[in-house]
Amino acid sequence: REPPEGPADTGPRKQHHPAAVTDAQMATLWRHVAECYERVNDAHEMLTCLKNAVKYAPADLELGVTVADISSQTGRDDAAMKELERLLAINAQYVPALLRLGTLYQSRYDRDSMPIWRRVLAIEPHNEEARQALAQLYVEQIQEEAPRYGWFDRFRRRAEKEKIAFLEEGRRELPNHPTLLMALGEVQANTGRAKQARQAFTQAWE
Repeated sequence: REPPEGPADTGPRKQHHPAAVTDAQMATLWRHVAECYERVNDAHEMLTCLKNAVKYAPADLELGVTVADISSQTGRDDAAMKELERLLAINAQYVPALLRLGTLYQSRYDRDSMPIWRRVLAIEPHNEEARQALAQLYVEQIQEEAPRYGWFDRFRRRAEKEKIAFLEEGRRELPNHPTLLMALGEVQANTGRAKQARQAFTQAWE
């Protein structure tokens, strides 16, 4: 027997049905529902709708970034990282995804964000967020100091020289970055290099 026609025909449409809904339309519908939940501040339902939208538009990078943002905001950092990594597998140079992934990596002890910031700077050499994050990483890696007095003093001096060399390496990567210059000036002042310290502080100020 032939199936009923007209209003009673409310089942899902097959792909080639004249009234079939396209994947793009389904993605738009789910995004619209997500916006409704956003208006009532229901982030969890909003995230569910956005994930459904991604199923119909997996290559929509902007949509994927939104899913990652809401995932992170709702305490799902692992899911956010997984989504960002998926987007970068589609487009390895998508800077919005790289910036967010770098920020998430930087908050984790089991991830290294330095390569992410370098990838951003390879694409956008003047990206201020990536420049500042990379400079701060250099500074953080020299902040643990050896004891300053007594028998350990010679080890402290050696450690200070290693810090200066490390910061100089950072300066080659980020020429004249004020965060690096300030850190360099502090280390040089600690080792009695007053003239070099003044030069570094002056450059940072300028």
